[in-house]
Amino acid sequence: AARAAAIWLYNPDCEVQLQSLAQHIGTGGVPVYLPPGGLSAQPYGSLLGRPTIPCEFCPTLGDRGDLICANMTGYITIAKTTGVEQAVSMHARFDSAQDTYRWMVRIDGQPEHDKPITAYKGSLSTSYFVVLEAR
Repeated sequence: AARAAAIWLYNPDCEVQLQSLAQHIGTGGVPVYLPPGGLSAQPYGSLLGRPTIPCEFCPTLGDRGDLICANMTGYITIAKTTGVEQAVSMHARFDSAQDTYRWMVRIDGQPEHDKPITAYKGSLSTSYFVVLEAR
């Protein structure tokens, strides 16, 4: 079930590298990455059957975290209980007769588990978030 909810986040600089990924089988092969709207006919591309989403907050190509496999169901957020704070000021743009509005929401989050989970039977460990190391 965890793999079914996984997505790939990547820096847009990685798209050229993603498009060249293929699994070679003898003299032929199959692509590992399918671009959006192409053979996948989806709004996002896919890598190993999971959606790929460009994210400008991922580090650039070659750095640690330029490609992240993430299952966001393992990310917990907490919001301040007072909800949305709002304020209006007629002083900020007094000279142009404009009011200024501000809304603030305080929210924080972190992964549910801070370490990989070791399987009960087997040797592989799993995690909600896996990052590609620097190359």
